Amino acid sequence: MDYLEVTSIIDMDGRRRDDVDDIAIDPVSGIMYAAINSGGAGGELAIIDPATGVAARVATFRYPDPNPQDPVTSGQIIDDLEGLSFFNNGQLYGSTGNNGPDK
Repeated sequence: MDYLEVTSIIDMDGRRRDDVDDIAIDPVSGIMYAAINSGGAGGELAIIDPATGVAARVATFRYPDPNPQDPVTSGQIIDDLEGLSFFNNGQLYGSTGNNGPDK
């Protein structure tokens, strides 16, 4: 397969998210995950079926609540998640772009 066309998802507020910024495959389970948003806003984690490209929303990227390192951001959505990567033990990591936090 040379490419995979991924379907858009609908977030918790009913908004369409169709900007796939990165895809990562869990080395433990083999599941394909994607960071999906819309123009850098509203970061969502989705699972993608590699055979069909159908994306299913899993969660919204949010700061921890409470967030002792930065209480102002507690529970807020992390916008503009641009990169996903798994450590070899299956721990998922993400990085943000220009609209994300500066930390």
